[in-house]
Amino acid sequence: AIVSLITIINIIYNYSRNNSPNVVENKNKQSEIYSKIRPELSLSNNESSKLEDNNNNNSTLNNESIVKSNNFEYFCCFCVMGKMENRYTRELISYYLSLGVDKFVIADNNLPNTEKFTDVVQDYINNGTVDYIDIIGQFYEYAEYYEIMYQKYKNKCEWVTFFDFDEYLALYSEEGKKIALKEFLSNKKFDKCEAIEFNWLLYGDNDLVYYDNRTSIERFTKPDYENRYNGYVKSMIRGGLKKTAFFPTQSIHKPDRNIITCSPDGEIPIKFSLDGLNPPNFKYGYLMHFNTRTAEEYVGKIKRGYAGNKYEPINERVNLFFTHNKFTKEKLEVFEKLLNHTFSRYHDRNDN
Repeated sequence: AIVSLITIINIIYNYSRNNSPNVVENKNKQSEIYSKIRPELSLSNNESSKLEDNNNNNSTLNNESIVKSNNFEYFCCFCVMGKMENRYTRELISYYLSLGVDKFVIADNNLPNTEKFTDVVQDYINNGTVDYIDIIGQFYEYAEYYEIMYQKYKNKCEWVTFFDFDEYLALYSEEGKKIALKEFLSNKKFDKCEAIEFNWLLYGDNDLVYYDNRTSIERFTKPDYENRYNGYVKSMIRGGLKKTAFFPTQSIHKPDRNIITCSPDGEIPIKFSLDGLNPPNFKYGYLMHFNTRTAEEYVGKIKRGYAGNKYEPINERVNLFFTHNKFTKEKLEVFEKLLNHTFSRYHDRNDN
């Protein structure tokens, strides 16, 4: 009877603790932050609870989780799913080749009867630099297809990255010198890491309005160190793991909770979190995130929607643009003309 009473007391205590106003408020805040980026991937309360219960499971590295192999075909594979990115694809490949990536895996999620990645990278496909996957017109959550790609390539690639077409990795040595992937990853501090998470560093439009044929790095030179979105991270994951890298209802900003993640400092563990946020850390590595580019280019981003064929309301996307960039009437005119839409909330703005 005493044991039963203790059990009942523990049940009541745990229920009260987990459902207290402060805990519930914190869960709701996490869910709210998370859903602003990818609302369609928001987790249910049950899923959130499961993740919090397992939040400390990645505190130590289990070496049995790694397949030790010297037989990887590639050092670093760049896996990406995209649509309407032909304008930037060769620029991206050229940049990451110089950084040391030796295989690109492009999942083509364009809509039927629009552009295809094969229009611009057929030579790279022919010489084996690019593996092309045709998922034109199909629906996949980002994390769902990331997992498909990881499982397919994890035994071919020593490292697998999951960055987008507007994310350019910058790496630095202890002395602050720009370095390539092999030098960066050869540091012993990463020996016990299964994944490395890099913060975004957002770049604005540099007050440019229209596209020109310079590279993104040449055009956009002003990082916004104070941008609140810099807390978001994207990952590169060690190949050969006997683990799930992503699960479908999860943010693409974090690997699976069972992955042992490090910062570019080599510090472990970074705890799994629902919101995909880490304190900004730019010392040894970060992702230059050209998330808006110019107003003209951002229109294309609005029209295409997300890879995975999901869309956001036009007003929200334009509001987000002016959150990251200075408002001018010229930019507003570009949006209204190319989107054939009136954004009346901005018509009383006097700033140029």
